[in-house]
Amino acid sequence: MARTADTLSGMRAVTVLGSGNTYHEDGRGHAAFAIERDDGRLALVDAGATTLLRLREHGFAPADLDIVLLTHFHGDHTLGVPALLIELRTFGARARPLTFAGPAGTAGVVRALVDAAFPGFDPGFELRFVTLREGGEIDLDGLRLEPVAVTHRPESLGYRVRDGRGNSIAFSGDCRFDDRLIRLVDGADVAFVEVGLPGPPVPDVDHVSVDEMLARAGELRAGRLVFTLSLIHI
Repeated sequence: MARTADTLSGMRAVTVLGSGNTYHEDGRGHAAFAIERDDGRLALVDAGATTLLRLREHGFAPADLDIVLLTHFHGDHTLGVPALLIELRTFGARARPLTFAGPAGTAGVVRALVDAAFPGFDPGFELRFVTLREGGEIDLDGLRLEPVAVTHRPESLGYRVRDGRGNSIAFSGDCRFDDRLIRLVDGADVAFVEVGLPGPPVPDVDHVSVDEMLARAGELRAGRLVFTLSLIHI
């Protein structure tokens, strides 16, 4: 049964935990965004290897985490997952489930990452997996998600996240500047857009470039645009 807006929780703030590239050239962490909710819970969009460190540096309690959204499966967006689960088992005394939501294959990727990092590890609490696909909205633990396919990896999804007050935030993940990105951010209150290439766009490299950002930002019709510069990306 679809939830009405008054059953959705509010979003209080978004913190950029990491917006750097794979190589940490300028000291910024791997991709991760923390969504603070009015009820005290946290949702993550992506979880690169530095995510647990950045959560602590920003004063967040990992135990408040309830949802992890993955945009795609590159390591700089996913390799923080095993450390988060070890943290929640060791220090969180967690009993409630943790939900991972993302493209088809998310469950297998999460399990493979954890098994590679800590073979035989049992978190001691339930891991729930939700497969997201373009073509509609889904209510997930008090947030309404609209997945939009973006051009990067075959599985790549961007997300529009809406709360009970009607606030909407778009997250592009890694992507090319094309009609898919334009559609994703259209009408969002805030849109976080990754910029991964210095200078002009590069054929067959699916990232927004600095030149495109400067020349075409007006095509991205969001209330506020936040460009996360992760130059020289994969």
